[in-house]
Parts: sequence; structure tokens; C-alpha cells
Amino acid sequence: MLSLRSRAQEGDALALEIFDFQAQVMGLHVANLAMALDPGIFIIGGGLMDHEATTPEFRARYLNLIEQAARPYLWPQQRETLKIVPAALGELSQAIGAALVALYRSRTMA
Repeated sequence: MLSLRSRAQEGDALALEIFDFQAQVMGLHVANLAMALDPGIFIIGGGLMDHEATTPEFRARYLNLIEQAARPYLWPQQRETLKIVPAALGELSQAIGAALVALYRSRTMA
């Protein structure tokens, strides 16, 4: 995967095609979740959003393709307001988010 990601960032057409397809599928998943849950924001994390391992251009391309794939399936108001953003806390984003949920939940139960 790391070699593929490096090749995509260097402009390899096949590697880019693979990540473009992945982003399009992710966009359909985002649209499905948006229709079911109606969130205001989606935070995309993982290795493809890693600031140390990917270029800003690569991340922007990936996020743009996710948004383009999701857009046709969203309600009109969601198209205007839904935000799709990269995780800002690196590889530990999910763990930090889970810990914060546990912390806030424990405070409301006390």
C-alpha cells in the first residue's frame, strides 16, 4: 500500500486510478451515511490523510473526489451545508475521538 500511495503521489496513472476509484466508493458511502444520519460534517482519517505521508495535493484530490461522488445523492440542503474534511490529529484521530466520547459520556453519567 505504501508503494502504491507513493506511486500515486508521483503521478503514476494506474495508482491514481486505483485511489480515484476508492475515493468514489467512499463518496457513495458518505452519501449513504448522510442520508441515514444527516450529520453536518464527515471527518476522513487514515493513512491517505496522513500529513507526514501524503502531499496536500494528494489529500485535496482524494477529498474532492469523495465530495463529487457523494453530491448527486444528497438532499439539496445537504449539498450546501455538508462538510467533508480531513482528520487533523494524524493516525491517532480515531483513538482520540473514542477517548473523548468515553470521557464526555462518563461526565454526563456522573
